[in-house]
Amino acid sequence: VEARDAQSLGLQAHALKGTTAQLGFVRMSALARGLEARCSKGRIEGAERWVAAIETELLEIAEQSGGGSAAKAA
Repeated sequence: VEARDAQSLGLQAHALKGTTAQLGFVRMSALARGLEARCSKGRIEGAERWVAAIETELLEIAEQSGGGSAAKAA
C-alpha cells in the first residue's frame, strides 16, 4: 500500500484470495477478493482499510487456531 502500486498489491491480494479459499477461510478470501477488485481498476485509495480488515481477520483466525500470541508478535 505504501508503495502506491495497485498492480503489485492486486497480485498479492489475488494470491491471498486463492490460498485462503483453499484453506476454507471464507471471510479472509472475500476481503482479499474485494482488495483485488479495487486494485484491478487501478484504485489504490482506500486500500489501507482493506489491508487493515485483512490483518484483523488474520488475528481472529490465529486466535481461533490457538496461535494468537505468535500472530501478534509477527
